[in-house]
Amino acid sequence: MGAKNLVDSPEVYEKLTPWEPSEILRPFRKYYELKISLGNLNPRTSAILLMRAETGADTYTSALYLSTTLRAKISSLQSTASWKRNNAGDILKHIPHKQGSLKEGEVLSLIQEGVELAASKLNSLQLNNTRSKLPHWILKTHIAKCLARETVVLTEWTMVNKRYDLYLPLEKLKVEIKYSWGYTQNYGRYQGDRDIYVIVGKNVSPEKIERLSELTGSVYILYRLDYEEFFVYGGS
Repeated sequence: MGAKNLVDSPEVYEKLTPWEPSEILRPFRKYYELKISLGNLNPRTSAILLMRAETGADTYTSALYLSTTLRAKISSLQSTASWKRNNAGDILKHIPHKQGSLKEGEVLSLIQEGVELAASKLNSLQLNNTRSKLPHWILKTHIAKCLARETVVLTEWTMVNKRYDLYLPLEKLKVEIKYSWGYTQNYGRYQGDRDIYVIVGKNVSPEKIERLSELTGSVYILYRLDYEEFFVYGGS
């Protein structure tokens, strides 16, 4: 399987996304009926974004399931479902059923659960294109859904001109997810301003990741697909 785009191959994403249609449509309809407006956004766009905050859904899954209901093109809905430089505090005001932040250990446990679910799907794919974004997308969505059971997850969040894979506003944690191809590793891409790095692959050195954690102060969750084993470094 090579690189595939949602617009060209929606059936691929429908099989791989962790959400069922009802898990997206039900909260969207709930928020749309409330006619909430986030800033200057209309109620429909606001409902899409609030649904995403509640479920952790990404733009691809949101567009895929809402396209028929809203009678709109998937490509158009992908843009509509993207974060519009909203204030995370404004979004939290409208999701009252999730109160309080998780402890670090709880966050890491939910992330590991998501990685394990994603790994089973990754193992079922025969990926032959190192430019494919599918592994990263599969990991991101499965981790987001697990986290969304217990906290608010803003997937593909844009903040201060930077885009983060996952942002947990209650915990104020930025999460970066990396899928490692091949034998050659660029460890420089595993450091930056993220609080948690999730790395999945077969040839990543646990020893080098441990040294990175000591250097950066970030938490690293490494899952070696060949060992089917987690290595966690950093944090309290």
